[in-house]
Order: sequence, then C-alpha cells, then structure tokens
Amino acid sequence: MPSGDALSRRFARAWQDELAAFGWRDGRAEGVGDHDDVVMASWFVELVVRRVDELVAMIDEEVIVTGEELGIERYRISPELDYADAAAGVDDSSRRSW
Repeated sequence: MPSGDALSRRFARAWQDELAAFGWRDGRAEGVGDHDDVVMASWFVELVVRRVDELVAMIDEEVIVTGEELGIERYRISPELDYADAAAGVDDSSRRSW
C-alpha cells in the first residue's frame, strides 16, 4: 500500500486496521471490527479491475483509439512522479513532453 506522504500513510493504516479486523466464520471472511468500508471499497475496485481486464482482452487492438489519436495531449498527473522515476532510475525522457 503506498505510504509516501501523510495522507497515504493514514489511509494505509486504516486499511491495515480494517483488514486485521477480518476473520473466518463458516468458511467465509467476516468483518469483526467496527468498520469495513475501506476493505469493501478495495474489494469492489479489485472486482472492477478484473472485469475491465476481461473486457479489454476481448477488444480487437485495431479498434482501440488512443487519446493522442483524438488530439488529447498527455500530461503527468503529478510532478512527484518525475522525482520518483528519477529516484528509481527510470528513464522517462520520452515522457517529459507530456
């Protein structure tokens, strides 16, 4: 779980606390804590990612239209990504124009 800043660490700890409050009853996972919102939201995201992956796998690659083909310019979401890439030794020179 990302934890590079205070907000991420707070979320990661809440997620870990909620996960730790899950146990098994009658062969099924069950929350035994006060809250399970973050865990449930994570599970829904997992289900959506799996479904999107299945749907994309069924698409003929010649049908996929990219943002560039529509005239949508690429951009970096956060300048911190440049720092993280540089720290990891990733050559992102091709992405600098985003």
